[in-house]
Amino acid sequence: IQRKDFILQTKVVRSKDRTEFEKNYKATWDHVSKLGYIDLFAFHVISKESDVKAVLQEKNGIYEFIKEQQAKGNIKHIGFSTHGTAECILECISSNKFDYVNIHHHYFGDYHASGTTDTYGG
Repeated sequence: IQRKDFILQTKVVRSKDRTEFEKNYKATWDHVSKLGYIDLFAFHVISKESDVKAVLQEKNGIYEFIKEQQAKGNIKHIGFSTHGTAECILECISSNKFDYVNIHHHYFGDYHASGTTDTYGG
């Protein structure tokens, strides 16, 4: 199989601390770097307002770090994964900073990251 024949997605849990996030990203990159690039990179579990803020902070933030990786050619597309509310999802989408969203829906037993069975995000 050739690299062009598959799409690689990976996710890294967001962090408020750029240094910690870079360490986690590097651990992932060390495992996949021999493949040349990541097709789809997602900030994992952006499900609460505090997660959105942590990812989208402007100066020296984790989004900026991932954009730097994209500029180096290590990442093709930037997205986020979520179990969150419609409000959080729409805030991320409205920022125009993401190429895709990975929304998790469980066929058996719908729930959100908080564990609630309320399918309306409450």
